[in-house]
Amino acid sequence: MKGRIELPPPPPFEVTAKTFVLVNLFGVPALAFVYSLLAKGGALAAMPPFVFVVLALAIGVGVIGYNAWLTWRAKRADGWTPGVWAMALWTFACAMTLLFFGSFSPISMALAYGGLF
Repeated sequence: MKGRIELPPPPPFEVTAKTFVLVNLFGVPALAFVYSLLAKGGALAAMPPFVFVVLALAIGVGVIGYNAWLTWRAKRADGWTPGVWAMALWTFACAMTLLFFGSFSPISMALAYGGLF
């Protein structure tokens, strides 16, 4: 078909799942920690509050977008397997956590409310 862009084949599901787990277990909590440091430093510098809201939303939407992209890539590689469903549910949980609690993921929310940040 003329004009159709053919995507290259995705990597195996195991590679995508490993990336997904590493990003969500280590990357997202690290982002939340860096954000808390920026928020504390910005509060000391008397930055306007909307900067913190925009930064938090940008990080949250970025995390959700990256999770959704990894989920889509895993679905292309393997179809709707239980692992892909788990990735999709975790992405949905991250979106609901951002919407209702203003945190990037359930893990970063648990760490923040547990007193780690």
